[in-house]
Amino acid sequence: MQVGTNHLGHFLLTELLLPEVNAGGKGTRIILLSSVANLHAKDSLLPLNVDEAHYNSLQCYFRSKLANAMYANYLSKKLLPTGIQTASVHPGGVMTEISRHNLLLRNPWEGAQTTIYTALTQNLHSGDYYADCKVAKVNPLVYDMKAQEEMVSASRKAVDLD
Repeated sequence: MQVGTNHLGHFLLTELLLPEVNAGGKGTRIILLSSVANLHAKDSLLPLNVDEAHYNSLQCYFRSKLANAMYANYLSKKLLPTGIQTASVHPGGVMTEISRHNLLLRNPWEGAQTTIYTALTQNLHSGDYYADCKVAKVNPLVYDMKAQEEMVSASRKAVDLD
């Protein structure tokens, strides 16, 4: 379920909107939400379906956020000729209704700043991962082209695009 919620839904929506995004041409941006949790993923997203005996909710969360960062980097290369840019962002821990009693988290306005920054800055490094309005450290798998292609292929199959 975590992979579906945190990655496959974003992936499918983005894939379905790509024709419209392409029509926007140069200056258009795709910003995908990831998380610093991507650094803790022990491996790539594959396999997408984990059997109950091997299910680890934290690793599934970490891997789903890694997949979003990988997908943003993959798209940056695929869309390079169009001038469309991509980024993945870590909004920080944000206080929502689920976590309303944790006072160490950012409020929603603060959590939105990196997303807004990547949408508007003139200095975006397409395909990179951002936290606190700057390029940040990311899991090395984000830049692994073979892992990206495997993840995209598995994601396309999981959402019936192939």
